[in-house]
Amino acid sequence: MNEPSRGLAWPILLAQEDQIENLRRGFTEEVASRELQVLLLAAVAFSALAFFLRRCLRRSREPRRVVRPDYLVHAAHLLALTADERRLVQRLAARARLAEPVTMLLSPRNLAHALSGGSGQHADPQLYGQVDALCQRVFHEPLPPPPDESPQVA
Repeated sequence: MNEPSRGLAWPILLAQEDQIENLRRGFTEEVASRELQVLLLAAVAFSALAFFLRRCLRRSREPRRVVRPDYLVHAAHLLALTADERRLVQRLAARARLAEPVTMLLSPRNLAHALSGGSGQHADPQLYGQVDALCQRVFHEPLPPPPDESPQVA
């Protein structure tokens, strides 16, 4: 009984040796290395594509932060305002809550509107005097009355 089982084992052992030899040849021949290079190149390309897509998708989800130039600073520089006048202009801009604070430096009426803070009344006499002096220096005319107090022309 030992003989027949031994006779069946030889073909299995030969088949295993053939598989081992094929495996050895596959690692040493150029064909297998080219296939390995192609697989490696495909893996690198897939990784790069995945990274690129991830970055693009993440960028589209994040809101863009637009840095708007501060025209108020540019206008103050062009008008050669002193440090005190710049602080006054910034304080007026904060008080008036204007969408574009530089607009108050376009005309005396805009400056008066910014001083009134949209309410139509000048509350602080000291602040009014400072803004009036700034208006006379920049526009060469006095600060007009608040827009609501100006006479209506028919």
